[in-house]
Amino acid sequence: MKKNIDEVNRSFYDFKNKDDYQYKIKKGLTKDIVLEISKMKNDPEWMKEIRLKGLEAYEKLDLPSWGPDLSELDMDDISTYVRPKGNMSNSWEEVPEDIKDTFERLGIPESERLSLAGVGAQYDSEVVYHSMKEELSSIGVVYTDMESAVRDYPDIVKEYLVIITGDVTKSGNVGNGDVNLLFRYLRNKESLNECQLKAADTTSDNEIHINDVAKIYQFIHLKIDRLGE
Repeated sequence: MKKNIDEVNRSFYDFKNKDDYQYKIKKGLTKDIVLEISKMKNDPEWMKEIRLKGLEAYEKLDLPSWGPDLSELDMDDISTYVRPKGNMSNSWEEVPEDIKDTFERLGIPESERLSLAGVGAQYDSEVVYHSMKEELSSIGVVYTDMESAVRDYPDIVKEYLVIITGDVTKSGNVGNGDVNLLFRYLRNKESLNECQLKAADTTSDNEIHINDVAKIYQFIHLKIDRLGE
């Protein structure tokens, strides 16, 4: 196992293909572009609203100050959606040759053969290859791409896609309703599902207690910077 980045053989990853695509959206990240992507993916209305809420949150936030330097990141010079040539396939033989060559170099088919129960391989902005072992499918395991999940399993996606720390009521915002619901839960007068419990765990200790309520209250009324730390 490699412990230092200098030990990694970059030749496995430092290659690029010709910029060949079926469709490429114009550069930038705006409401019109998000709506166009949503239209291209045939999103239901609820999924489109999640995308727009995500854009709204992004526009309000500063870039992270931790991690790599992002000061030169220019979203106005980036195309955020590129559809490659070809459609998603469950057959390796049907994947376009140039995409297949990329996945071969990355070792995806070998990993699938040796150990993986399922593979979903994305190229540019779309999943182009998907497979899953029959024995898992037969017992009800769901492993699919996001676009198919939104269409075929909307209830699961709605429940698990976006968990906002502090948003226990799943309203899309953190407010007094979340404080009240947590108080009722702690007094054994209300039950919470798995997603709500994750949202309620503002102290990140895998337990729900009065400190979680206090942190949400502080976030609402004292304007602490963030939850979930």
